[in-house]
Amino acid sequence: MHELLIIASLAAVVFTHIRDRILSAGVPFGFLCSGFMFSQVSYFWSPEFWGGLTSRMSRRSKFLTASLLAVAGAIAATAGPAAAVLLVPQIQDWDAGGSEFYLQGGSEDLFPRVMNSSSLPHGSRCFGPDRLKYAFCPSGGFTGLSGYAAQLSTIKNGGNMGSLPTMMVDQFRHRTIFIPSITPGVTASTLQGSIRGVACQISVIAPFIPVVTYQYRLMDEWLRVVADIRWNPAKVLEHSTVHYRYHYSNVLVTPTRIVAVRTACSGAQNISVTATEMRFPIMPQNECRGGERVLSTPLLTQPPSNMSRITWLPLPLEFDSASTGVIFETPWVGNGSSRAVVGCSVDARWVEGTVSRDTVGKIKTSMPPGRWEPHLSPGYWVTLFRPTPDAPDAWRHVNISTSWLDLLTPRLPDTNRTTLENIIDRSDIIGGIFNSTRDATSEWNFQQQGAANRTISLEWHIAALVADGLSRHGMERELDLAKNKNDWNLVGYHRRRRDYREQIVRGGQAVDPPPSGEYTSFFLSITINGLCYKAQSVTDYLAIAILSTHILIAIGHSIYLFWRRKSSAAWDSTAEMLALAHNSQPSDQALRNTSAGIHCLKTYGKIAVVRASDPTNSCADAPRLQLVLEEDLAITIGEEVLKGGAKASTLPLDDSSSTSNDAGNNPLPPASVAHKTSENIEVGVRRRRPSSIVKPDQLYR
Repeated sequence: MHELLIIASLAAVVFTHIRDRILSAGVPFGFLCSGFMFSQVSYFWSPEFWGGLTSRMSRRSKFLTASLLAVAGAIAATAGPAAAVLLVPQIQDWDAGGSEFYLQGGSEDLFPRVMNSSSLPHGSRCFGPDRLKYAFCPSGGFTGLSGYAAQLSTIKNGGNMGSLPTMMVDQFRHRTIFIPSITPGVTASTLQGSIRGVACQISVIAPFIPVVTYQYRLMDEWLRVVADIRWNPAKVLEHSTVHYRYHYSNVLVTPTRIVAVRTACSGAQNISVTATEMRFPIMPQNECRGGERVLSTPLLTQPPSNMSRITWLPLPLEFDSASTGVIFETPWVGNGSSRAVVGCSVDARWVEGTVSRDTVGKIKTSMPPGRWEPHLSPGYWVTLFRPTPDAPDAWRHVNISTSWLDLLTPRLPDTNRTTLENIIDRSDIIGGIFNSTRDATSEWNFQQQGAANRTISLEWHIAALVADGLSRHGMERELDLAKNKNDWNLVGYHRRRRDYREQIVRGGQAVDPPPSGEYTSFFLSITINGLCYKAQSVTDYLAIAILSTHILIAIGHSIYLFWRRKSSAAWDSTAEMLALAHNSQPSDQALRNTSAGIHCLKTYGKIAVVRASDPTNSCADAPRLQLVLEEDLAITIGEEVLKGGAKASTLPLDDSSSTSNDAGNNPLPPASVAHKTSENIEVGVRRRRPSSIVKPDQLYR
């Protein structure tokens, strides 16, 4: 129905144009019935259309008429599909609001370049004995990581074997670690990472917990607001928000800096009791791990131990972008003369990225897809850690001091083991290392399909722990810790604006910034998925363009009619056009020999006009209109040819009741009997009477 109405509207426009032309300067014979034929695509390659283009009309008139017909024909052919595309709702995403929110501190406070114990607030609870019970402390993710390590079996050699691994399956696929929250007011977290083997290095990324916590809080508020929205006829612009509650799913997205950590460890080294040198990997600034370099450290001279031991140490600039170093020692051999030692380098960055959360609460962290050189190995494309030299601050390097690392790995009161040592113990990395016929160092470095790859496992657990600890930075100052623990909430959320309900559904400012002090603003955007009308694809925009063009044509036509204050319905049907042609005088010149068909394009190009005629027989009681061709209107008088193109012209009617193609029956007299006077035009012996002239304007009512 919509398509039929559009075609009818376009037909009215075409008929108006053809009617105006045929009553004035005329229209090509091929365009005469275009109002009935423009909706048929075949008309535009028919002889009628192309013959009309060869007419002797002015270029301006011909261009306007042909353009109108072409546009109307294109709209008529595509209006149906365009209407179907736009009228049928599709399942797609819809921007459903959001809000700006604020964290205390500037960018250098929230994402510092140096992490040490002074990075925490003065009097922080993270210095106390209960620090493992608070999710806002660096060690707040220990419980989740320890449970994950107990469930994760030792990574075994497989897809990592060979110089060019090509498959990312099983143990060497991308991994995620869910870290539950142990503190009210702080949300859970999800770590993502890639395993060295297919990727060129171990890397882990983590969301910024303060941002994730605000996301949860604002989304809960948005759900309550949407559930309470009622339809209000006075608020036309907000009618769509009433339907937000019926969405299928939602996604929250906030641009922020996230944590990215990569770890590289050397192979096991057999270090004697007196040795002070060992190897650590080099971490290039914008590339995957490089070679290794020897470092001398007195930390290797610690007393022998029958348990594994992990020690943090700073690495000098020779190791490039390493944030810190790790010494991992296996239990000493029975006589206490040596042990297997692994040196690890850790590179931590604050990276510009996004944090998102879906309907089921799954948190996803992403970063801009840094493009590394294509000639490098495939591992460069798989790793999540891909800094680019053209944007160094986008990958802000973090130097980590041992004072902060001590807060990350405090000792457990019951075992006196650090949190990282506990994770390694539960992961069973060193399990069976002394049950082999090989020594501990050889067993650790044993490369065979199906054998445990302890180095990769160690790298993975270290990277996950450091990334999780950094992601919790700044969370403590965002909580209102003066209240009871069960009532802890975001300290700045009480600054909600009075119109926060309207602001949060239209993506405004639902909360005010802190009244004093430095702060950093973030924006949460909420996207819902469901049935909606939204232009996204090229097809949608083409459909809108087609229907908008019709609207403009219809509006322009209406304005034109109001401006003229005249309208007509003459000749807008086939029957009326046949009646006009039947009551018109036959053509003697322009259409001769056309009764059996028209085969020449020039015939369609001849100009047709409608003129009022003067009755000359006794049967006619009033002037009538005739459809005639300009060629038949030419009257030769001496050396002058008079054309019937003027609006006020009249034609004499044939006195005979029959017509013929013979020149003797032509109602237009030959030039030999026509003469011109100063007051009128005489044809034969009959004088044209000005009082009988019928103007075309009389057609409009």
